[in-house]
This record gives sequence, structure tokens and C-alpha cells, in this order.
Amino acid sequence: MNQNEEVLYLFEPFHQGHIRALARDNAIHGVTEDDSLLEQRTAYLEQIFKNCEIQWPMFAGMSSTMKCGDSPEQNIMRFGTAECDKDKDKWNRACERRNMVALKLIRLQRIEHLALVPGIEDVNLKVIHLIRDPRGTMSSRLAFGTFYLDDIENLKINPLTPEKMKIAAANLCDREWDNIKYTENLPDWLKGRFMRITHDEMSLQPIESAQRVYDFLGKPIPSTMKEFLIAHTTTQEKGILNTSRNSTEVLEKWKSKMKLEIIRAIEETCKNVMDHMGYEPYQP
Repeated sequence: MNQNEEVLYLFEPFHQGHIRALARDNAIHGVTEDDSLLEQRTAYLEQIFKNCEIQWPMFAGMSSTMKCGDSPEQNIMRFGTAECDKDKDKWNRACERRNMVALKLIRLQRIEHLALVPGIEDVNLKVIHLIRDPRGTMSSRLAFGTFYLDDIENLKINPLTPEKMKIAAANLCDREWDNIKYTENLPDWLKGRFMRITHDEMSLQPIESAQRVYDFLGKPIPSTMKEFLIAHTTTQEKGILNTSRNSTEVLEKWKSKMKLEIIRAIEETCKNVMDHMGYEPYQP
């Protein structure tokens, strides 16, 4: 959820259902519904980068700063007018007038795929790679009932077996390992424009981590951010997609949520990522 009204935040603009629907409607330039998801996604990203052309974000409700304000002053900040902007093109106008557009691109799969966007080296772009202990990631996915493998195949979680967890963990960690290797020696287009931060850092030091991110972006951190972070990292979870939770407890939750044989399956499959990031095997 975005708490900086100078930033337009797009939550999951690459969700496969959203992208496929846009392609069917010919809303992404240069591709059709017969093209691959990767081709559709990179074409849509080029469209956003070059033209601020955003097609009805699927999870529009996740951005509080695009909802109607409580006052004319809030609407001016959010839409540039005292009246609430309810038009379907409001996202395009917001993109053009905001200082920054932030996109959560987890479904792009690999950082190197950004290089497929024509003219990426000329885009005013910065990439933040958020990486998490694979055991925590896989634990959180158990709540969804299905492992989504590369956004195409569904693997039902129940009944959960070590063999099934290895398949899902490989899908995650192969991708993360590729991202780690790709960014260990940054290509020219990404030099000076990349940072990595861990879920542990953001959970245990939310204010300091937020400051690091804003420093990397060359932007001042909003005065309200400290209060927001404290409020949203020290409360109990209220749902899968809720942004409020006790972030310290979340770090350890996987230990009590998964059986030891499932944890070992993840550790075995993700050993390269875990070793590189310094995550130790679980000792019950």
C-alpha cells in the first residue's frame, strides 16, 4: 500500500489474469493474446515507461492515493483537481503528474527480463530486489491453497508432501538464484540503479530500511512514514493481503506452520540461495 501521495503505486500490474485480459482487448501495443506472457508483460512495461499508458489496474483498490479524497485538498494532491477523478484514464493522468511510479513486478520472474524492454537504458529507472528466506515465502503461500508455478501451472497444495514442496520451492529458488547471479556483476544498463534488501531487514528495522530505500531513490522520506511503519509492523495479521502485521513474528512463523520434513525439503532445494544469503538450516 502506498503512503506517499507523490508516488503512483501499481500493485501486481503483471498478474497473469490481468495481462491476458488486456491482450485479448488489444490494450497492449505490439502484442496479441497469442504471444507469450513474457512478451505481453514487457510490451506493457514499455507502454507504461514511454507513454504513462496504464490500463485499469487489476488491484486498483490497493492504492489508497487513487481513491477519492476526504477533502478538495486531498483530491488536488491525488488527482490535480479539487473534484475526485473517476474517469478510467485517471491512472494515466496520475502517472504523468506524479514524481515517481512504483511497480511491484514480482510476476516478471527475472530481473534480466527488464532488459527485453526496448530503450530500457534510457528510462529513468531504479530496481529494488526484495529477497526473503525461502522457508518464509513458501510458508506464506500455503494460505492460498495453490502453488502458482511460473503463473501458468497450478499445483494444489493439499495434501502437502515433501516432493510437492520441492517442486514449488525449485520454481521459486531457481528464479531467485538467477536474479542473484545476474546482479552479482551488474550489466551496464543496471549499474547505479540497483539495490537489494532483505525481508529480514525490513521486518526487524522497518524505519532504517525505508530510509535506505528513499536514500537510494534520492528522495526525502515522508514525515508520516515513521508512524505508518510502526503502526503496520507491530500489529496482528488481519488477512492474507492485509498490510498490518507483527513483522518480527512473521519472520519466525514458518517454524511453527510447517512440519520438519517440509522445511527440510525447502532447505535442500534452495540450498544455493540460502547459503548465499546466510540463512542457516533450521535446528528444532
